[in-house]
Amino acid sequence: IKESVGITNQFLLISGAATLVVALLLVYFFARRFIRPIRELSRVAGSMARLDFSDRYKGSGRDELADLGTSINSMSASLEHTISDLKSANLQLLYDVEAKTRQDEARRAFITNVSHELKTPIALIGAYAEGLKEDIADGAANRDYYCEVIEDEAQKMSELIKRLTMLM
Repeated sequence: IKESVGITNQFLLISGAATLVVALLLVYFFARRFIRPIRELSRVAGSMARLDFSDRYKGSGRDELADLGTSINSMSASLEHTISDLKSANLQLLYDVEAKTRQDEARRAFITNVSHELKTPIALIGAYAEGLKEDIADGAANRDYYCEVIEDEAQKMSELIKRLTMLM
């Protein structure tokens, strides 16, 4: 009986160890089969987080992980298209802002030039009108000269205003 018990114990020990090794190998291979797609999905999601949308999930099957991979691929393509559109819109916006800035600078320069061009005739008209008022112009010839200068400067201002109106 002791010998039978010893043989049985030895058989159980060897068969238990063999079963344990086989079970561990089976668990390892099944775990790898389930973990591999999860790792690949994680890698693809990491690429998307770094804005690299060229990486795709290549797994196959009909399980939930394959569905998730298909959804991630679809989301990646959609994000790539959307970000591309946003970049194009951003470039167009930058171009528009530059054009607007150039236009504002040209408008400021134009207004500065116009105000300078208007100051001179206004100053001359004011000075000659004050001279007439103070009766500095002795004689009709001087008064006529003063009036001619005022008329000439008024005509220049009128012409400048016509040009401005046409530009606007």
